[in-house]
Amino acid sequence: MTGPDGEPPAPGEGLGRRIVRVLSPARAVIGAARLAFPALSLPGINAGRLSLRGRRVVRVLGARQVVQAGLTGRTPTRAVLWLGAEVDAAHAASMVGLAVCCRRYRRAAIGDAAVGGTLAAAGAWAALHSPGEPIAGRTPAGVWRDRMAERLAGLAVPGYPPVAKGHQSEPGGGTTIGFDPGAGG
Repeated sequence: MTGPDGEPPAPGEGLGRRIVRVLSPARAVIGAARLAFPALSLPGINAGRLSLRGRRVVRVLGARQVVQAGLTGRTPTRAVLWLGAEVDAAHAASMVGLAVCCRRYRRAAIGDAAVGGTLAAAGAWAALHSPGEPIAGRTPAGVWRDRMAERLAGLAVPGYPPVAKGHQSEPGGGTTIGFDPGAGG
C-alpha cells in the first residue's frame, strides 16, 4: 500500500485514515441518539431517573455532537482534528467533574467521560497520523472551515502549529517551537 505521493505510508497513517473515515459518522450517530432518545443514550443511567432538565441537557450535548460531526466533515485537516480532540477532552473533563460532584449522575458521567475521552484520543491520534492536508473535495465552505480551524488551533492547541526541526516561525510571529540552531535551517 502506498501513500498519495507513491511512498509507503508512515507508521500509523493507515489507522489515522480509518479513524478519520469513522470519526464524524460515529459522532453523528451518538449525537442523533442523544437528541432522539436522551434518557436511553447515556451509558450507565436508568432512563426513569433522568429528569426533564436532565433530558434537555443530554439533548444539548447531542446537538453539540451533531454540529461537531458536521463541522469535522469527511475531509478534516489536522487543525480541525486537533480542535475536535480538545473539545472532546474538555467534555470528558467536565464529566469527571460532574461525577465527583453529583452522586445521582455519577455512573452516567463516568460513562460519558469514557465516550468523550475515546473520541478525544481518536481525534488526537488521527491528527498526529493524518497523511496531510486534504486537497480533493474541498468546497469554499470547507476552505473557510480549514482557515478558521488553523487560526483557532493556533490559539487553543498548545504547541500548534508544530514547526519542523530547524525552522523558525515568521519574524515577529511568536515562539520558535522546535528550533535547532545547529540544524542550519
